[in-house]
Amino acid sequence: NLRIGLVSNTGGWRGSYHFQGLHFQGSLQDWAGPSIEFLAEAAQIGQVNLSILKPPEFLQQRSHQFFNTTSKFDFCIYAAALGYLDMCVAQFTITETRASLLDWLILNTQDLYLISQTVQGDATSYSQFQMNVQTIFKPFENETWYFSILCVIPIIGALMVVHEHDKPGTAFPRDELVIKTDPDHQGEREVTERRIPFYEHITHSLYVSFLSVLQMGYGQRVVTVGGKIHLIGVSFFILTYLSVYTANLAAILTQERHAAKVANLNDAIKAGLRLCATRKHMEIVTDLNGFESNFFVVDPVSEGGDGRPG
Repeated sequence: NLRIGLVSNTGGWRGSYHFQGLHFQGSLQDWAGPSIEFLAEAAQIGQVNLSILKPPEFLQQRSHQFFNTTSKFDFCIYAAALGYLDMCVAQFTITETRASLLDWLILNTQDLYLISQTVQGDATSYSQFQMNVQTIFKPFENETWYFSILCVIPIIGALMVVHEHDKPGTAFPRDELVIKTDPDHQGEREVTERRIPFYEHITHSLYVSFLSVLQMGYGQRVVTVGGKIHLIGVSFFILTYLSVYTANLAAILTQERHAAKVANLNDAIKAGLRLCATRKHMEIVTDLNGFESNFFVVDPVSEGGDGRPG
């Protein structure tokens, strides 16, 4: 003879279900669900008599103090742990406390799903656009970008002006020919020379230097020996800079695509992801798969936890 405590789940699709939502009451015919069907078949095969009992009422308060909850499921577990019942039948969530009180027979498991909130509509597209723009600048650290844009490329442009300024056939002449129109003499035109300010050459050279990096080549005429030697250094810098940028960007895109494919627990561990689980589930996973517990989120001390994983 087995003393059975039946607790009604809300649906009965995985556990036990009383048609009126009652607990510890009725005959076995008043109950349904996979757990009830298994219990009835096992009792028939084993020729065991089943007695549906309700635990003594005085245990209710003690169960509440022990579990800090008024749950009928915890009440049934508490009574079975003290020997007032031989078995509790329902679909239970096995917590660490529950697992420490009784031995459990697992008839089925319930898959767990991670549900995350996503932004719908234009916000998603805008967020994706922001991520794509940020990816463009990921190949280099911020310090490298600042040093290249504010120091290296401007120095390249300034040195080119120093080498090429006021040389025959150069792109940076000292003077230039301009046409002047005299309105007092019926629009007569006169060709004169104008001294080009040095800052205009510097500004133009800076523009050409930045454009050369983007176009992967210096596109301006160089006539002096010093300028040609400097051009070799400029070309080497552009080649190295863009090669490293392209390689780093390709590695980042490949890594992000690979990191997004997490098909199982092994992939999550290899990707270095943090896992969240109850301590009992964590112990089962670590024992079966040989994982270290440091992959799991700890129970926060600030919320009353003990600071241990799980």
